[in-house]
Amino acid sequence: MIICKKCGYENLDGALYCNLCKELFSKKVKKMTVADLPSELKSQLFDQQKKIEEGSMAKSLFSGIPKKKLLTLAIIIGAIIVLSLLAFLLSKR
Repeated sequence: MIICKKCGYENLDGALYCNLCKELFSKKVKKMTVADLPSELKSQLFDQQKKIEEGSMAKSLFSGIPKKKLLTLAIIIGAIIVLSLLAFLLSKR
């Protein structure tokens, strides 16, 4: 028998909620850890984690700069490149 902590009603074993006050009973769920995984999945997980950590280096370089400033900087650099190419092509004439 499961006794409801809220109202004290005796419920049948396996009940998900109290039949009197409808209070949900919490289930104790065993959380899965990396140690519970098969060795194949562990190695895949660690490989993916390594790839993520390697890829996050570029993100960390620009993490302190707001996106708006990065976009402005990219537009300015792009404009400088285009103007430089135009100047180079016009100087060849």
